[in-house]
Amino acid sequence: MIPVVIFITHYAIDIAKSRSKDTFTNFIIDQVAHLIILVMLWLTVDQKWFEIGPVLSEFLERDNIWMIAVGYLFVSWPLGIIVGKGTQKWRNQIAKEEEKQKALQLIVTGTTDDLGNGDTQQTISTEEQGLGLASAGKWIGICERILILTFVLMQQYTAIGFLMTAKSILRFSEKEANTQLKTEYVLVGTLVSFATSALIGVLIVIATK
Repeated sequence: MIPVVIFITHYAIDIAKSRSKDTFTNFIIDQVAHLIILVMLWLTVDQKWFEIGPVLSEFLERDNIWMIAVGYLFVSWPLGIIVGKGTQKWRNQIAKEEEKQKALQLIVTGTTDDLGNGDTQQTISTEEQGLGLASAGKWIGICERILILTFVLMQQYTAIGFLMTAKSILRFSEKEANTQLKTEYVLVGTLVSFATSALIGVLIVIATK
């Protein structure tokens, strides 16, 4: 009966997935549903349903688990908001400089347009400078803080240095307008984010000893 149940449930889940939008959220839901079916079959066949309660209760009663969970939760979203608010003034400064650059580009475009080829070159330059992934910075920051907290909890402090070096190399290899302002802004945000995540990790290590 196990293969029959797996076939029917997986077929039903895949039908539901095919009728929904092809998004990352629906993909994760589909995979979790498949996994839940397999776990339920395992618990049924081995008759381990009655062991879930005691094991789960013992797991949740550990203070260390809750401290670590709260630490990861804090460094993922709330800390990102705090760092964003703290660096708001520098972000506004970069925005003002970009507005000045755009105004200057319009002036240059208007001047060179009479020459016949300046408009095309200026448009290409503007498009190259505007490339970027939506919300990429937010997700990069979340991954960074989670990695930093994990490295501290595992006492792998050397890995933090490698992470900072890798980001610095990638950042300084970029070619865009206002490079110095953006590099300094990213560096400040990165250091604040790294330092805060590392401090939270140290506090958790001290509290869980």
